[in-house]
Amino acid sequence: MTEPKPRNPFAGANAGYLPLSGVILGFGGGWLIDRVAGTLPLWTLVLGVIFTAAGLYHMVREAKR
Repeated sequence: MTEPKPRNPFAGANAGYLPLSGVILGFGGGWLIDRVAGTLPLWTLVLGVIFTAAGLYHMVREAKR
């Protein structure tokens, strides 16, 4: 009979940074594109929503491991 692997107590520690990094990258990148293109706030909103959703998706995926 095989013994179960011990769980790493720090396995989910990085999950909280995933949505935060998505928000920062999405809104920051969108703001930069809007600043250069002069389309305020179109890309800020679009990239902010996309990157935030991606960060939340990755957080949920990590939590299920």
